[in-house]
Amino acid sequence: MYREGEGFKRDFDEARKWFVLAGEQGHVESIQALALAYIKGTTGVDQAAQQSPEALAWIRRGAGTDFLPALDALAAAYRTGQFGLEPDPEQAAVILAKTNKMRGIKAKEE
Repeated sequence: MYREGEGFKRDFDEARKWFVLAGEQGHVESIQALALAYIKGTTGVDQAAQQSPEALAWIRRGAGTDFLPALDALAAAYRTGQFGLEPDPEQAAVILAKTNKMRGIKAKEE
């Protein structure tokens, strides 16, 4: 409600605070909302925060829920070395194979 300004004045800091509290308790929708905020730079997340260790942590948690945007961002990070990760094409390929399977895209070998 704070993020959207529904019933309260829009306040991204307050929205993130509640998403973090819920996400730390395993609330899947909050984990995914935080992952997406760091990926897209929404909910008051600036460019510096998008490249922070906290961003990587929430994106990884989002990927752990099989949230496709987080999986895609993590695969891209392993390809390019974003978020301070060492480039790891093999790990990127593993994640890509998973996302392709989730999307119903068959591997070329099949």
